[in-house]
Amino acid sequence: MKFAEYLRESSVPEWRDKYIDYKLGKKKLKRYKERLRTSDAIATQFNQPLRDENCYSTIQEQLVVEFIDDWIIGVELQKCSEFYQWQLDSCGSKFNVLQHQMHIYGTKKDKGLSYGATKGLEETEETLGALQDSPESPDSPLRGRAAPLQERSMMDKLVHRLQELELMPSLPAKYRRNNSESSNGVRYAQHEETFTVKDLSPRQIKQQLANALLEFYVFIQFLKKYRDLNVTGFRKIVKKFDKTCNTSEVKKFMAYANEQFAMFQHLGQNLRLYAKNLQKSNSMSQPSTKLSTSLEKDPLTYWEENVSQWYTDALSDSTRDRKRHMQKLRTLSLQYSLNEEIIHKTNNSIIYMFFGGTYLGMTTILLAYMLYTGIHAEINSYMHKILLPLWGGWYLIFFMAILFCLNCFIWFRTKINYRFIMFGEIHSRHGNMLFNNDFSTTQIPGQFYMANLAFFLCCTISLVSFLTRNLNPWFSIWTALSVILLLCPYNVLPYWSMLKKTRTWLTVSLIRLIFSGAYPIQFRDFFIGDIACSLTYSIAGIATIICVYVGEPYGMCGSSHLKSMGILSCVPSYWRLMQCFRRYFDSNDWFPHLLNAGKYMMSIFYNITLCMNRISQNEPTYRTWFVIIAIINSAYTSIWDLVMDWSLFQPQSENMFLRDDLYLAGKRNWESRLYSKWRRLIYYVAMIFNVAARFQWIIYTLAPKVIQQSAIASFGLAAVEVIRRFIWVIFRVENEHVANVHLFKITGETPLPYPVSSSNYENEIGLEFLGERLSLKRTKTSLEDAIGVNTLESPQPTHRRIKNAAVLRKISLAHAKDFQRPPVSNDKDDVEDFEDDDDEDEEIRPRNGPIAD
Repeated sequence: MKFAEYLRESSVPEWRDKYIDYKLGKKKLKRYKERLRTSDAIATQFNQPLRDENCYSTIQEQLVVEFIDDWIIGVELQKCSEFYQWQLDSCGSKFNVLQHQMHIYGTKKDKGLSYGATKGLEETEETLGALQDSPESPDSPLRGRAAPLQERSMMDKLVHRLQELELMPSLPAKYRRNNSESSNGVRYAQHEETFTVKDLSPRQIKQQLANALLEFYVFIQFLKKYRDLNVTGFRKIVKKFDKTCNTSEVKKFMAYANEQFAMFQHLGQNLRLYAKNLQKSNSMSQPSTKLSTSLEKDPLTYWEENVSQWYTDALSDSTRDRKRHMQKLRTLSLQYSLNEEIIHKTNNSIIYMFFGGTYLGMTTILLAYMLYTGIHAEINSYMHKILLPLWGGWYLIFFMAILFCLNCFIWFRTKINYRFIMFGEIHSRHGNMLFNNDFSTTQIPGQFYMANLAFFLCCTISLVSFLTRNLNPWFSIWTALSVILLLCPYNVLPYWSMLKKTRTWLTVSLIRLIFSGAYPIQFRDFFIGDIACSLTYSIAGIATIICVYVGEPYGMCGSSHLKSMGILSCVPSYWRLMQCFRRYFDSNDWFPHLLNAGKYMMSIFYNITLCMNRISQNEPTYRTWFVIIAIINSAYTSIWDLVMDWSLFQPQSENMFLRDDLYLAGKRNWESRLYSKWRRLIYYVAMIFNVAARFQWIIYTLAPKVIQQSAIASFGLAAVEVIRRFIWVIFRVENEHVANVHLFKITGETPLPYPVSSSNYENEIGLEFLGERLSLKRTKTSLEDAIGVNTLESPQPTHRRIKNAAVLRKISLAHAKDFQRPPVSNDKDDVEDFEDDDDEDEEIRPRNGPIAD
């Protein structure tokens, strides 16, 4: 594999702008080669001497200055070195926090204590130095808290299991903060999520520390890979320059880089350390013996050693645990994850895709037959009134599932790290494999196979129902079978057990959705909630099922007679409404959560008025109210989709009506740095289709009699909404990836069991803001240039324009606050110290998460 391809495949998607632009360097060298040919031709024509072996010609000297001095050192190396140093500082702060956590854990373990983040920082420090009471003492407040799992009651085991699955309900952070303020000023760990457990068992403390250590270990691996790739890239591109221009600059450059830049120094020290220990000169290998390094020579290896020792020794209770932990670290190494032999050793993606495609083909034939039969059935027939709507609801669910697989493939091809956004990966609990780099590791084939297999089974059973002109018992059989397949851990179907994690994730997500408001909102919660809002046709069909099963005449079980269908149509919007309220109470930010809640409130009104209009047989009064509410709802949701969820219509964007970063538009032109006009057209078409689909209710007013009686028309409009959601999902996840790229976020934030010391806590806050300033530096400069103001002539208008631009940027980044993120600070005074530094950044900095609001 060529190095350019290897660099592209091995790079972290969120950091790709901070790697050496190797392809741009090759394109520059191609230009230089043409210039040298022209120069040689001119020199030969005028009988001038060609290049001397011991000195450079004028054109060679110009190219050395232009390429090595100005571009390599002045731009690329400066960019990579600055980013590497910033990440080192961030790692140092995190290491100090983990060191403090492990110190508390070791001390408490020696003393037999087991409580977690239930004591204040001051009390914890006093405990480390002076607490001598035994936890078995009658007066000890810790008595009984360290009971092993076997001695717990069934209720405790149930609570523990719910906590592991993230299904344990909790109060909003607003009320917990009030309670904490009235309980001796308890201050919790800075990385604590709102769903962090307060009374931790010894096992939970150990698990949290293990997750935090593994997460930090994974991050070190990525940073080491970043360092190795860039150092290799700089050496190779300078070597190519020497070959192209007939110079000898590589030795000079490497000597200069090794002397001036820490990135080269640390790699050199790392290679020497491995050579001394008889290891291969590959910094991504897991060392079999301890390396004697220091923080000054190679901090990454130093931190890696300590974290490995803590994880394998301090968190191991037996020799068996130690071996298991060591094996875990080996599998987390990037050399293991990127090894093609290991990746393809158990690769079943070809089998998944073959059978998934086969099931899709057979499903398409069955589906076409049933839709054809339903279309040509009489309007008042049982098939048209009952069978087609009910089975059509299931068809739309699986249609959405297949479209989601297509979404994942699109994100995979465009290098959008959807797995980290959606599933919390790259994360220690799931490993650190670069899912975007190999199709077989994305789980897209397995999900495609599962969706099409379930869709085929659904169509097969529904075909029998259509042929027998009967709903029961076939619908009951299919419903029971779908629940069994979703929950069954055994291999009841080929390769079904391989998708256990996917099915568990989906089951837990559905439970969290049903009880929206009882849990802090993660990305998957609002994501599944928005998808459910596009499946109101399927959910409303539950009312028809109940109506048929209780024995009502089938003619009375349609949308023209059942008020319960209108109520069920409001349920998905109600779930999202509760999620918005929960986000408001967790973050205490009215924008955008209360405005988002207003959007779903309008959606509820829309479904209510639609139901009333249908039942009243299009009576003018109800029709007028329906049209008014529908116009407001469609305009509200359309603006929210384009401005909030997709962050389009950004002011001063180089792409008209869009934003600056368009990952679905492919690569920028290397000279103009602009996207292709034809690729940008994708965004404009999606915008038009999204708005048009939001106004599909107009059909209800144009042809009320036909729509009132046609199940085919209702099914078609529901299918259009599913397609609209499919397009919305693509750009929504892309927009979230843009936010992660701007802040170089590649790992999750594991909550810590013990309070964080003030010094480490404040240092990390400073690093968060430093990273944000680094990411916003270019944006702020381009903003001021685009405004074109003169600060000396009109300071007040300048300040006002910058404020207005900051507000617009705040709106465009509001999407990043739809779900819970670890707080940057739990103390407002800490944030105010930074806010006083620069008033212009006030509207851009985050208050409750690493993404700017």
